[in-house]
Amino acid sequence: MTFHSIASKLGKTCRNFAGDSRGNLTMLFALSAIPVIAAAGMAIDYARISRVHERMQLIADGATLAAASAKNLGGTATQKKASRVLIATNYLNKGLEDLTDAELIGSPTVIATTTNVSVTVKAEVKGSLINVLDGIKKDSDVAPGDGGSQAGDTGGRKFGIEVSSNATWNAGLSYVCLLALNPSVSEALHVKGTADITAKNCAIWDNSSSNSGLYQNGNATITAASINVVGNYYGSNFSPKPSTSVAVFADPLATQFATDYAATYASAFERKSSAGNNPTQPNNGDTLLPGKYTKGIKISNNTVVTMSPGIYFMVGGPLEISAQGTLNATGGVTIIITDNNATTTVTNNSNSNFQVQSGGSFTIKAPAAGEFKGIAVAQHHNSRPDVNKKEDYIIGGGTVDVTGIMYFPSQKFYVTGGGNVSTSSEYFAIVADQIYIEGNGQLNISQASDFEAAGLPALPTSGSGVAKVSLK
Repeated sequence: MTFHSIASKLGKTCRNFAGDSRGNLTMLFALSAIPVIAAAGMAIDYARISRVHERMQLIADGATLAAASAKNLGGTATQKKASRVLIATNYLNKGLEDLTDAELIGSPTVIATTTNVSVTVKAEVKGSLINVLDGIKKDSDVAPGDGGSQAGDTGGRKFGIEVSSNATWNAGLSYVCLLALNPSVSEALHVKGTADITAKNCAIWDNSSSNSGLYQNGNATITAASINVVGNYYGSNFSPKPSTSVAVFADPLATQFATDYAATYASAFERKSSAGNNPTQPNNGDTLLPGKYTKGIKISNNTVVTMSPGIYFMVGGPLEISAQGTLNATGGVTIIITDNNATTTVTNNSNSNFQVQSGGSFTIKAPAAGEFKGIAVAQHHNSRPDVNKKEDYIIGGGTVDVTGIMYFPSQKFYVTGGGNVSTSSEYFAIVADQIYIEGNGQLNISQASDFEAAGLPALPTSGSGVAKVSLK
């Protein structure tokens, strides 16, 4: 056979092969099956992932609700938090044991505070049919660590899932951070001008039975978790609307103050003023010691003074911080404004009062234990300042930051003329006979309820004590 005949025959064979269409449908079907199978795999994977996510969320919600609903927990605040963490953790462990089609990533995170329990759970779901696309590859295509091998493990795409839940409870109690004690006077709690009272996480209470016991005027605002008045109110810029005809809220500090005063005043070390009948005027950088300060203390003219921890009595004179003076008393300090005969006699028009003005700055944290625990500044109920001096006040750009309670049971407390009580602390309250916020004065109470975080005794509370638990 010649070369020409061989080539002619081979060419004819190739043409016949090229023109043969038998088996094309099979090839087309095989090729089209790949995306069909992948689409089916995606649908199956989506359903599996959704099912796992839903199951994990139910378990997480159950864990937080179980921990938040727990009653009669004993021990300290820290121990109670630990108990709630344990309840939530045990619930999670039991529920997640039966979870299929998923692998947990690490351990669930459980956090408990004084008001809520939160959990976070992370897991991975391995893909199924969609991974045929990942599996159709040669060993040469498999890079180290990407999940495939010649042994038949084609790896697999993994889908991450994260769920979280937060359950909170309202113990049926409101912390009272602003309390006007006067039982009958009009405008016992008074805000006007462009002044504002902001106490979003605690309650305001006004004991006055007057039809205008609670008073608001101008652009002034009062914002709180709840606003309560024994009588009625005048004005409109309240959030929420005040509750009227509520019960009188008894002075929560009267017994403690009387007991602690009797135990400490007589034995306190006497630190007479070197300025004769004038208040003690420390030098810049001085550190004061506890005791009785006859004629009080005056800090001014850019002087910066520190108070060592303890109890300080201003006897027959003021605590005055003015003219850019600064007083720091953050180590556990109580300041009591009084008169020598306060235990037996009412002193009207006393020279004793509390005043921060003209750019003065005052920072204080009350003691956590012992006498006057939780009380930062107080005035004896028999010590009545001259009403012409606005009694106890913060005015003219004076600023105050308090961790503790300010207690003026028979006195008016004023914040006016640019005065500012702005505290970022976890614990703050004012209890006074009358409270006046005027002009552009500002009273800002950021939280006033986390006494455990502040390491101080609980603030006064109102409410039923019936807990309400909910997912947040």
